[in-house]
Amino acid sequence: MLLILIIHFLNLFNDDFCESGKWKKLSSNFIHFPLSKKTKIIIELKHDLLMKKTNPLLPSLQTNFVNDETGELKIKYREGFPRHYRFDASRGLFSLSEKNITQKGEPLSFIPISYRIFQDDILGYGLKKWVEFFFLNQLGHVCSLLFHGYSVENLEKGTHDLFYDEVNLSEVILTVTPIEKTKKEGEGKGSKYYIAEFTYEVLSNEDRLANKLLGESLKVWRADTLTGNSTVELSVNYHPPIQIIEEATHGEEIPELGEVAPKT
Repeated sequence: MLLILIIHFLNLFNDDFCESGKWKKLSSNFIHFPLSKKTKIIIELKHDLLMKKTNPLLPSLQTNFVNDETGELKIKYREGFPRHYRFDASRGLFSLSEKNITQKGEPLSFIPISYRIFQDDILGYGLKKWVEFFFLNQLGHVCSLLFHGYSVENLEKGTHDLFYDEVNLSEVILTVTPIEKTKKEGEGKGSKYYIAEFTYEVLSNEDRLANKLLGESLKVWRADTLTGNSTVELSVNYHPPIQIIEEATHGEEIPELGEVAPKT
């Protein structure tokens, strides 16, 4: 009913509202009226905003998942099998099980409860450098999200200020925006592709502590990206059931990520 009233109000300003200036009844139950391009765009924007607010598959930007009555965590997680979110670099959007979570070029924000930066041969891509994030969606499901290649380089370039803010990537709201690029000649099919660009907002001290406790309480890892052969540059709250290989450079500061890597 509210949407009909909004459309009615907007159409009062449309030249093409209706030839007679009145709605045309298609039946006793439905009313039809023509819409201008401007009205359609406004309605689509309102619809997108409504879906964004109500889509429970979007990441949660809250850190409190404790049931006030029982004191238990309101989180669903089968160890080693988080929900697999995907960055589609060919279309510039994020998806889950073939269902689009965002529109093309639309940013996705989340709070990492765990992450690792590593090199490994996984998922049939060959040996590459990866960043693997774990976060919670609005349903309290533990989710994972992977990036590799230029996107990892962008992460390292785009987070220099973490060092000066004295935080790491599990103490921020991380926003990932798909940026369109044009392929050079000989770079494969299609003319366009997308890489991820990263920005962040530091959490409050209270939220940082709550998120830290969340990450420490969950044994977060993903079965199909765990080979036992990875070389890990950095990890926070990543708890696989096997011992992972740490790089020899650990113990040195990594200013790009605002973190001191753990010693072996």
